[in-house]
Amino acid sequence: MAAAVNRGVRQYVMLGAGIETFPWRQSELVKVLRTFFSDHPATLSWAQNVFRERGLAIPANLLFVPCDLEQRQVGRHLAGAGLAIGLPTFVSVLGVLQYLTAQTIDALFAFFASLPPGSEAVFSFVIPDDELGGLDLNEIRSSMARGSHMGEPWLTRRRPADMLMHLRGFGYRQIFHFAPEEAQRRYFSARSDGLVAPLREQLIAVIP
Repeated sequence: MAAAVNRGVRQYVMLGAGIETFPWRQSELVKVLRTFFSDHPATLSWAQNVFRERGLAIPANLLFVPCDLEQRQVGRHLAGAGLAIGLPTFVSVLGVLQYLTAQTIDALFAFFASLPPGSEAVFSFVIPDDELGGLDLNEIRSSMARGSHMGEPWLTRRRPADMLMHLRGFGYRQIFHFAPEEAQRRYFSARSDGLVAPLREQLIAVIP
């Protein structure tokens, strides 16, 4: 995000934002970013109530955008809310893809690919059980059970190699997989408590 801002990006889209607190945690970035906070209409209404209850003032640059991703009209909803489609945009979709159908995920990937030069999208995805063990597998099974209990079952999980191969078909100029090994080296290697980078949910950045 900081690198995107440094190269001139001034629009940030959070899809499936939940109760993401970025607009309040990163207030300096929000001053220069027009930020679009988007989620399913029911979830977004609930999140706005949570923010009000916590006394969080809404930054002037923050816009709430109700959007059901399964309708596959994310570009239209964002444009209707004021997103300048012709300007570089940073998009994040974190902790969301496992709840979506494969067709909807492809619609998102196509939307990322349609963004103008200078844009970037970052998303997380969950890998299958047979590539996991120990705490990672226990955490995944617990999360899946909670989702099913709440009426939000997990629909899509992919192996990293399969995901990377699939993404190449969308014509991105760059695809970066932030693999657990790199996360371990960059952020966990000096820890003294034994905490290691998780395998279960991984990050990819794409540049159209």
